[in-house]
Amino acid sequence: MSQRIELGAIVVREGRLWLVRPRPEGPWELPGGALLPEHDDTDAAMDAILAAFGVSAPAIEDDFLETRFLPFEGGQVVYNLYAASEWTGDPVAAPGVGAGWFGLEELDAIHMEEWLREALLEAFGMKETPDRDQDILAAMSAQAARGTADLSGAWGDPSRQEPGDTPFREQIGRAWENDILDDRSRGIAAVAMLAALGGRPRALREAIASALLHGVTPEQLAEALRMAGAYAGYPAAIEAWGVMAGLFAERGLPTPEVAP
Repeated sequence: MSQRIELGAIVVREGRLWLVRPRPEGPWELPGGALLPEHDDTDAAMDAILAAFGVSAPAIEDDFLETRFLPFEGGQVVYNLYAASEWTGDPVAAPGVGAGWFGLEELDAIHMEEWLREALLEAFGMKETPDRDQDILAAMSAQAARGTADLSGAWGDPSRQEPGDTPFREQIGRAWENDILDDRSRGIAAVAMLAALGGRPRALREAIASALLHGVTPEQLAEALRMAGAYAGYPAAIEAWGVMAGLFAERGLPTPEVAP
């Protein structure tokens, strides 16, 4: 079973939503595309995709809205939805691709995948939003944190705290602030380090979920755990393998057969 990551952005002007239709008579979609190997992370990919449509959205890294997991034959699509809060330009589709502006009241009538219609109605407050995967939301908020945490003293022994706990989320956010490493590399490093430390299953689960969102493959995550086993000892790596396998099973992803 395979996985691919797709991205789409809500682009609104004067109360009307811009949609594209790649195939004649096909369903209307949000402007978007696939996460490609040349993209550093999902935010960079969304920025590049919108630029190809003639849209400049400088705050796109803050415009992430939600993730949907969509089954397809032989695997699943991880669909990251953005809502462009600040944008300029004159959106234009590629030759042969339909495009148009639609009022929100038209969403119920046009040809569109039902999951996307539901996501849009929820985004615009026209339908109640259900609770979704809390691990994904926690992982995204950990990366978005921009605090300045003093790690000494007041919170007890930092070595036994989960990196997912407050105020450690703030410290994690600081570690993701610069672009010296791309987000895929940071995701792999975070998983390997948490696996090596051992005893932090919740934080490790969040890190694995976050890494998947940034385009790290199940095979790469498995290799990171094998490396952790070689350098930090196999008991911790085997414990981490169980956490990873459990998350993969929930997402319908294959777990590599050879454990550490």
